[in-house]
Amino acid sequence: MKKLEDVPTACASCGRTDRPVAKALGLCASCIREKGGAVLGAALRSHTTSREGFGLPATPPSERGILCRICSQHCRMGEGQAGYCGLRWNEAGRLVSLSTPDAGLFYACIDPHVTNCCAAFFCPAATGLGYPEFAYTPGPEIGYENLSIFLYGCNFDCLFCQNPSHKEIHRQGPRPVDELIEMTLQNDRISCWCFFGGSPEPQLPFAVNASRKVLARIIHEGSSRNRAVAKRDRRAEPRGREAYLKQYVDR
Repeated sequence: MKKLEDVPTACASCGRTDRPVAKALGLCASCIREKGGAVLGAALRSHTTSREGFGLPATPPSERGILCRICSQHCRMGEGQAGYCGLRWNEAGRLVSLSTPDAGLFYACIDPHVTNCCAAFFCPAATGLGYPEFAYTPGPEIGYENLSIFLYGCNFDCLFCQNPSHKEIHRQGPRPVDELIEMTLQNDRISCWCFFGGSPEPQLPFAVNASRKVLARIIHEGSSRNRAVAKRDRRAEPRGREAYLKQYVDR
């Protein structure tokens, strides 16, 4: 718990002491809202300090160098520079990445339905929407589980992130995609995967490849319940996916 003496008692801009002041910013909410650009520099310095603590660049690099197109930041990294997420860098003129389609930086855990789901208000596992094609029960999938997959690295810059550990990208090395697949095939109660971050976007090639590979394994050797998952996915082949899904959107 932070000690009271560690918390600023006066706003660095207006000097008032009767308003809550964020320690990380040294500013009160009123000054941030009302003064805008006049206090923006102080706020940006706080972001820079926070990112430096994780060894991350303050802003997306944009000088001449190697262009990364994985996410919307479009980092252009010069020799020895790292991208905004910290997962990729320019090493001797070559783009090097800690995350590849076959290995990623993640940790995973089991969550019983319906918990820890950001999309619970429309997710089939939480609502039964699309039953029986997209859900195992006509209501919440009580008794089933989701595999929560937290991916390290992020292309956002949220000062008060609820999952700051995703920025500690050197906490562990890359783990093979087969770990997620085996974890899923060994548990018949897993009905879905949920990707979390930060933002999972910087590891999108890994997430997409993992999803494709687990469906392929389920089709060929998964349990009867997991086979149903894969069959639902196969029905929605790319050519007919839009028409197939439209019947549920129009309900």
